[in-house]
Amino acid sequence: MNEQVPSRTPVERLTQAASDAIHVRRVFGDPVTSGDTTVIPVATVLGMHGMGFGEGDLAGRGPESESSPGGEGRGAGGGGGFGMLARPAGAFVVSGDDVTWRPSVDVNLVVLGGQALGAVALAGLTFVLVARALRGRR
Repeated sequence: MNEQVPSRTPVERLTQAASDAIHVRRVFGDPVTSGDTTVIPVATVLGMHGMGFGEGDLAGRGPESESSPGGEGRGAGGGGGFGMLARPAGAFVVSGDDVTWRPSVDVNLVVLGGQALGAVALAGLTFVLVARALRGRR
C-alpha cells in the first residue's frame, strides 16, 4: 500500500522539534562506570517555543500605505522559534548500595555573588564614611 503521509504544518514541525530536544536524555546523561562506581550526570533543562502567523488585506486603507505600495491589498505572515537552556545540576554517584548526590558548583555564579556582595559592602562603607565626615563639619 502506498499511503501518503500528510505534510505537517509549521506549527506541528516546530512542536515536534521542541519535543525531540527537551527529552529525558537532556536531563540525565549517560552513566559512566569505573570499577564498582557509577556516575549519572544530571542537568536542569528549560525549553520554550513560540509561533506567529498572520494574514491581511490592506486594500481600501487609502491610496498608499507603507505595507502596500500603490494601495494594493496584500497579506502574509509567518515566524517561529525555539530555545533551550541546559545547565549542569550535579551527579548521582552510585557505589555498591550507596547512592549520593554531588551538586555541581557554578564558579561563575559564585564569582558574580562575591562581586555583588563586595559592591554592596563598598556602597555601605562609602555611606558610613560620608556620614561621619558630614557630622564632623558641624
